[in-house]
Amino acid sequence: MERSSGDIDPMKNRLVCIPYAGASAAMYNPFRAELPCIEVYPLDIAGKGGRVAEKNHDTFKEAAADCAGAILDIGGYETISLFGYSMGGLLVYEAAMLIFQRFGALPRNIFIAACNPPRMSGQREAYSKYSDAALIEYLLGMGGIDDELLNYPDFKEFFLPIIRYDFALLESYRHNDNVVQLPIKLNILYSDDEESVFEWDAYSSCSCSYHHFDGGHFFINNSCKCVCELIKNVIFT
Repeated sequence: MERSSGDIDPMKNRLVCIPYAGASAAMYNPFRAELPCIEVYPLDIAGKGGRVAEKNHDTFKEAAADCAGAILDIGGYETISLFGYSMGGLLVYEAAMLIFQRFGALPRNIFIAACNPPRMSGQREAYSKYSDAALIEYLLGMGGIDDELLNYPDFKEFFLPIIRYDFALLESYRHNDNVVQLPIKLNILYSDDEESVFEWDAYSSCSCSYHHFDGGHFFINNSCKCVCELIKNVIFT
């Protein structure tokens, strides 16, 4: 993981986005339409989306290091804002912590959405071990998939292995009890489905800004415009 250098416009606003479990970076395509004044960089981890040909990571720690390296490769880290949703939120936090501990550098802003704090994220049921039927039932209950997808014969063959892989990554996550607080305000977007969300205060020495959204864990599906409006307000304030 090396820092990039180059001719970076310090006034350019850029937003690196990491998706939730089971999704590719394409989930952030609507952000480009809603945020024309910001350069949006949707980021896939190895083995998914635009990087599907690459070897999957074995652990969450590897995935976080991969994200940190990809963010730094963009260049001008101090001018970048980070946005992560659910699993992507945890990856954003861990990637930002890795960069801070190695280089002492911070992004312009951090947005963490629909993501329990690390202490809670380390206490996770083994969803990756569920049967196909139980996993589908869980995803339907969470609102993570549309029941119309079940009509497609390739759904189980292609999607379930992806979500199992992401859940296995999350299950490999080990929270460090010796918390090093990031010296930057965290913008936390949450719904009523997130547990102990206000514990994010423990992970920032600059406090947190909390923003509630209706619609359950996947509130982004119906609140994309509102989420992007919040991002604009924070970045340009």
